[in-house]
Amino acid sequence: MRASFSLVSALAWAAAVAACSSAEPTHTEDDDGGVITRRDGSAGDDAGDPGDPLPDPKPTCADGIKNGDETDVDCGGSCPACKQGEGCVATKDCVSIDTGSLACANGTCCRRYTKTTGSVSGNGEICCDGADKMIAPVVDCAVGSNHTAIAENASCAKAAEGSGNNGNACAQITCGDCARATATADAGDGGAD
Repeated sequence: MRASFSLVSALAWAAAVAACSSAEPTHTEDDDGGVITRRDGSAGDDAGDPGDPLPDPKPTCADGIKNGDETDVDCGGSCPACKQGEGCVATKDCVSIDTGSLACANGTCCRRYTKTTGSVSGNGEICCDGADKMIAPVVDCAVGSNHTAIAENASCAKAAEGSGNNGNACAQITCGDCARATATADAGDGGAD
């Protein structure tokens, strides 16, 4: 009889220890007093309802999730700058690269570079490379008093010198490998470096 009592006691003790050590917390309390979502998807409050979830970990720049002030997954905002093709809000969210820099246009980090007609007498035209488009307004870089620099289309600009200019004509364009987006070019930098 004594042997069977020991065996039963040992089994009961082992079951109790296993139940205590493997039990998940049934709820957490939200510090800000807001409604939280339970593991089963229903809403709860801070009263310690059973089934309340554990709090989400604080966002980090290496958690594989777009969260916090990130503009893409683990980049932009207060995280390291984003690469070409990743999301952005401003050019500061995009990384500089050896062959130029990246600009933020239409919410995407894209390659950015400038080109100019240089000083021309009469008329001159400058276009972005390949299928690239202008991502900032045309800059009139001429000297004198009678000259213009205007966009001809989404990829090219024209510099023209008027009569009696006493200087030259010049157009500078900023191009990128993303769609034309002068509205999202950073204010204050004109989109050009």
